[in-house]
Amino acid sequence: MSKSIRVSESFHAFIKSHNRDGETMEATLRRLTGHPDLDTTTVRIHSSAD
Repeated sequence: MSKSIRVSESFHAFIKSHNRDGETMEATLRRLTGHPDLDTTTVRIHSSAD
């Protein structure tokens, strides 16, 4: 089952800019968030700019 989420254009651009060839958006988000535990409710996006 899949779900949709609504994000701002700027956030989508940020995620898309970190998307690797052949990687799904889910895989990109999981990689950027450190593969969060499914029970985690708050996730911090990690960026190379940190």
